[in-house]
Amino acid sequence: MKKSLFVLSLFLLMQAVNLSAVMAQDEPDASFDAFLKKFTSSAEFQYSRVKFPVATPIFLITANGDEQEVPFTQEEWPLLGDKELKEFRQETQDGVYFRHFTVRDKDHVEFEAGLEESELDLSVIFDLIDGKWYVTDCFNGIYGGIPVDDFDATVYEVQQKNEQFIKKHP
Repeated sequence: MKKSLFVLSLFLLMQAVNLSAVMAQDEPDASFDAFLKKFTSSAEFQYSRVKFPVATPIFLITANGDEQEVPFTQEEWPLLGDKELKEFRQETQDGVYFRHFTVRDKDHVEFEAGLEESELDLSVIFDLIDGKWYVTDCFNGIYGGIPVDDFDATVYEVQQKNEQFIKKHP
């Protein structure tokens, strides 16, 4: 009887812990900075906070030079760590490379990275929806104008890097 009671108590405790974890995910984000810290340090959380497919599709170049649109879905998503979303500015031989937030409103944040006077390497749009921050749009230079024939190999590379990220930041 004591053993059954112990097992039942242990089961109820585990359910309570699971319930509190689920409830914590449903709570509004305390701030954008708190959200961003969690977003860049947990693959599971990051995947849950991107509205797939994001607004801007991936544009591929066909053999005859036309553009082909592909939805930017979770399969193509390169997980973003704190390095990619940290503000930064550095002189290089090609010019000034920057990463910075261009807009920081109470319900909308924009982040950009790239060489000044050139095309962006990364653009991420965050929107506050029902008290939670989500990525609603993204352009990632890894997919910028690549040939259709290179798309599968590029997605495979992204997925390999994502596996490394997941090992460090499940």
